Amino acid sequence: MKKVLSIFFLLIILIVAIFIIYHGPVYTYRVLVWQDSDYDDYLLFNTKPVVKGKQTFNFESASPSQEDQFRKDFSIANSISNIDSLMIANNTYAFIVIRNDTLIYENYFFNNNRESMQTSFSTAKSILSLLIGIAIQENKIKSINDPITDYIPELKDRDSKFMEITIEDLLHMRSGIAFKKGVSFPFVTSDEPLTYSHPDLRYVAINKTRIDINPDIKFLYNDYNA
Repeated sequence: MKKVLSIFFLLIILIVAIFIIYHGPVYTYRVLVWQDSDYDDYLLFNTKPVVKGKQTFNFESASPSQEDQFRKDFSIANSISNIDSLMIANNTYAFIVIRNDTLIYENYFFNNNRESMQTSFSTAKSILSLLIGIAIQENKIKSINDPITDYIPELKDRDSKFMEITIEDLLHMRSGIAFKKGVSFPFVTSDEPLTYSHPDLRYVAINKTRIDINPDIKFLYNDYNA
């Protein structure tokens, strides 16, 4: 039994060593130790604070009757008895509903509150679309109709089909770029961990992307687009 266990652990060490050689120690460590993404991953990445502007906007708070009506409508639409119970059952930390600049529903769970820090995850994609608009306004990008190879010509050298993809296709998640989920070891080279844990995302975007179908045909939520 000891001999079998020794061989087993040696094989694991050998596999990890091969991944370290091929992918580098940082990416291997992140995939094996960090594993699936979580709400407090902002503690793992290097971060920079975003300073708020001089002018701020405050949402109006809904009246008790508005919130009660929302709770009823939500319960009926989702066939549940209570929205708070649903949030707790799904390990939700914060849930906010805004309609016409009014906070219709705002609640926090598991000892969280308005001041609690959490990883933004794909909320960052909405911020990215705002930055694209600013870049166009500042003439750093001509148009969302530009092919992405105007800005990343390296892709054109890999596959001429990248020339057909526009910035708008990326923003709409309709680029036709392939994306495969899966994080569990040993599948550490699938697209999901690559786009989340790799320390050089520019390298990943240029060297790991591949065309699946023509652009603007099919919606696919895809981290390569961002």
